[in-house]
Amino acid sequence: MKLSEELGRINEFEDSAVELLASSMYLSKCLSRLSSAFLGTRSVTVGDGVHVLTEMQYNALQILLDRKDVTTVQTELAERLLINNSSAGTLIDTLEARSWVARKAKDRRANYIDITEEGAALLSDLQPSFDKMCETLLEGFSNEERVLFLTFMSRYRDRAKSLAPELLDG
Repeated sequence: MKLSEELGRINEFEDSAVELLASSMYLSKCLSRLSSAFLGTRSVTVGDGVHVLTEMQYNALQILLDRKDVTTVQTELAERLLINNSSAGTLIDTLEARSWVARKAKDRRANYIDITEEGAALLSDLQPSFDKMCETLLEGFSNEERVLFLTFMSRYRDRAKSLAPELLDG
């Protein structure tokens, strides 16, 4: 379906650049809702409580799992998640309270953040379902189309980041 129809527009977009940005924003919202629905259906029992893993928590754990052999400080995690340091601190507090990450003192001003065995196990449990969702989303796309799509998305993302780097610093 064309984006203009999906948005209920009377007229077509006159400019492809405007349509591409509108489509990107709409797709971002769709993917965010899909991600929230995927994660929201997976309640996790921690201690005496049941918790829902949020998209931001999942992303933070994925970053830390990928970087488990590299020291990561709060500011680096915030930068990779496109959030400010204060929000990252709150996020880390929550993850630490659930035993999914651990802080280790770097110095008086900063801590290293590491994923714990519990955090890694949580991601391991979610991975097969996540992989299936990804494959379902890309059904009908050939490998060549996927590579081309990634190439275009990378260029588009780089351009967006270069236009507003101050907005992406938290």
